[in-house]
Amino acid sequence: DALGPAMWSPLHESCAEHNHEVALVLLRAGADLHAWNSEGNTAVHLVCTNNYDTYGDDMLMILGALGGSFEDVNAAGQTPLHRAIQQGAGWDLVEVLHEFCPTLDWSPKDDEGNTPLHYIPDGTSANFAFLLKNGADANARNDEGDTPLHVFVLECDALVLSDGTHSSGMKCITSLFQAGVSLCAKNEYGYTPMDIAISRATF
Repeated sequence: DALGPAMWSPLHESCAEHNHEVALVLLRAGADLHAWNSEGNTAVHLVCTNNYDTYGDDMLMILGALGGSFEDVNAAGQTPLHRAIQQGAGWDLVEVLHEFCPTLDWSPKDDEGNTPLHYIPDGTSANFAFLLKNGADANARNDEGDTPLHVFVLECDALVLSDGTHSSGMKCITSLFQAGVSLCAKNEYGYTPMDIAISRATF
């Protein structure tokens, strides 16, 4: 468990790179699955953060089978689920989280009160819909009183792409509507998602 720059252990490095072979050797040698790097990320956080290929799902299954925690929080209060949604992790990876931890809290809050639904995915929106289907709170509020819809209406620049198809952000908004998100919820500044939408002329 020798630590490198930013307190990264060899296990952190191998998990971030989805190097199964090296990770398994390290784990068999007693590497600490729950060790934090300087940002408080565990090996599980890093697999969910660096989900750039299909091997991330396999890596997560290995960590889960060996006792990796899907509920640990990093220095920003983020769970692996926060990281997976923010980074646009594939459907399979979120399914793995569900498989190994069926009682997983789908609406955990980070240090700013944001749930995974407050994070605009950098990629697929399928896992966003999956969270809502499994009970994530569409009307959860962060520390500024914003619901996920406040965030999406404020921060999504393009809801319809140049080819006429809906963007990932638009698909997430549609999922929020289907889950019963409120258009009238006011944040700490007194603004509803509709107020923000009108001011931006988004719709």
